[in-house]
Amino acid sequence: MEEEITMLNWRQVCAMLGCSRSFFYTLVNSGSLPAVRFGDVKGRSCA
Repeated sequence: MEEEITMLNWRQVCAMLGCSRSFFYTLVNSGSLPAVRFGDVKGRSCA
């Protein structure tokens, strides 16, 4: 069975976590929150 992956943008992740945009990027840059980049868009994958 294949697992479906949902991509979220920073706004969606911030709403889910209740955090600011700057804290979101702090988490991403520290490696605490895995992220992928598609062109100029950075998002979070949720499995």
